[in-house]
Amino acid sequence: MKSVEGIDPERLTDLILAHKGGHDRFNALYPKVQEDMHAMAEKYQQSIDAAVLRSLKHRAR
Repeated sequence: MKSVEGIDPERLTDLILAHKGGHDRFNALYPKVQEDMHAMAEKYQQSIDAAVLRSLKHRAR
């Protein structure tokens, strides 16, 4: 029997269980990845802000 999307639920369950270790590792690492991404985005924004400020000061001369 297939779902509306055409996926055999039993096969889907088998696939999920076959990759459970990878899924568990992903879930364990995801909070740290999110934290690192936010920190990198903040540093990137700070570098943009510094470059814009430098540019404005240079134009004012």
